[in-house]
Amino acid sequence: MALSTYDLAVIGGGLAGCAVARDAAGRGMSVFLCDRGDLAGGATSNSGRTTLDGLLHGRPRFRLLASLRARAEEAALLRDAPHLLRPLTLVMPGHSARGRLRRLALSAHGRVRSGKVLPPSTVIRLAGHEAGQVLKAGFRGARQFSACLVDDARLAILNASDARARGAEIRPRTRCVEARREGWFWKITLESVETGAQWKIVARALVNAAGGYAGELLGTVIPDVSRPEVTLVRSSYIITARKAGGDRGYVLTAGDGRLVFAVPIGGGFTLIGPSEVGHAGDPGLAAASGADIDYLTEAVNFWLREPVGTDDVAWTAAAVRVVRVGREAGRGHPFAGDMERDTPEDIAPLVSVFDVATFGHRVMAEAAVDAFAQHVAMGPRWTRGTPLPGGHFAVDGTADLVRALRAAYPFVPEADATRMVAAYGTRAPTILTGARRAEDLGHRFGGGLTEAEVGYLMREEWARTATDVLWRRSSLGLSVSAADASTLDLWMARARQPVAAPAA
Repeated sequence: MALSTYDLAVIGGGLAGCAVARDAAGRGMSVFLCDRGDLAGGATSNSGRTTLDGLLHGRPRFRLLASLRARAEEAALLRDAPHLLRPLTLVMPGHSARGRLRRLALSAHGRVRSGKVLPPSTVIRLAGHEAGQVLKAGFRGARQFSACLVDDARLAILNASDARARGAEIRPRTRCVEARREGWFWKITLESVETGAQWKIVARALVNAAGGYAGELLGTVIPDVSRPEVTLVRSSYIITARKAGGDRGYVLTAGDGRLVFAVPIGGGFTLIGPSEVGHAGDPGLAAASGADIDYLTEAVNFWLREPVGTDDVAWTAAAVRVVRVGREAGRGHPFAGDMERDTPEDIAPLVSVFDVATFGHRVMAEAAVDAFAQHVAMGPRWTRGTPLPGGHFAVDGTADLVRALRAAYPFVPEADATRMVAAYGTRAPTILTGARRAEDLGHRFGGGLTEAEVGYLMREEWARTATDVLWRRSSLGLSVSAADASTLDLWMARARQPVAAPAA
């Protein structure tokens, strides 16, 4: 039996891999993407939740350059996914010479006006200013600038959804056992994580976007290729009950000069981080250590009027990124991430991507696909200015969508309508189609989540478990009780269909 053949295979269903699949599928390439776990796992679902998080990585001189190039991409992302991004005001108080280069990079970023989307920064006096009320007395001045809160996990999943709509085959919970070059093609052995069944496909080009495992795959799962010298870096975050004021976030300088964000997230919580240290062991088992938690609480307690104690920590998260030694921020795209090309003319090409920043994912995906131009026929670049699914509305149009949704379905509470628009944008009415009363949406699992919405996530967004829904496709993980989560898991187990692997 002839093997299924694709122009491009992508290993890894995080933000980078899903963006590559979307870009390539939109250029007319046949695409296959697999991930051994759920989509948007690993670093994608354990990020810092701001479009500035990636600017903290790499060398200071790269950060300064990155801040200037990233501003336009940040604004473009807000226009293309207005349901997944929310403008955020950040306050960065100054203090002696600590973290001067890092503060300079963010200040340069904040000074750039991006049309009417994100205003430039201003200098404020903290005394008597609302922004100073959550800080200790004695701090004088600060720079106030704009960025965006972003749902990285949904960003990845909607990239995958758009890729599928353009013809890509998306296979979460599918492990790449081996990808071996055979002349002009890659012969790839795959295995279903759920059933153990194996099968093979053939691809003309390959992208290694395996996140924390990207370095490990080279020379093992992808044999007979050179493996760069890499190191693993763990970024840890803590989530506490709201400590910052309102919708404003803070960029605070730690004792070692690094910057720590304290930003408001859904449900009345504040996300604080990152703490960055070297990581050893399985990236999938990464967790914030006691030292990470102590570092973050000490960093913010220098500044905050109301201190954060370890008892205030409601949740922790950790993400592992791969950094090439000596080239932390890459050469070709220092503001987007790092990429290694293995693209000789006479054999099947390979591109590996490392440490991709949220605001740079589209640019990195574009560059990765461009690298195959001499090997695979493809159309022109197209993603800039093309909205993601559900994003076909104005940046300031969220309130209008919420009002329209409630007018059509008045039985939906305003809080639920707001959450659904933030997750699905113009697709939100699809979930409610045919419902005439609240009971028509089925059982409520907590946090406003209904059977109708969970069914949509299972059909359209590859959700299989309660964890998939609560932690990667919504922001309800901290808001839903353990009992409700268990009920949701049981309901999904009954509702889902077995996943069959393609014939070998």
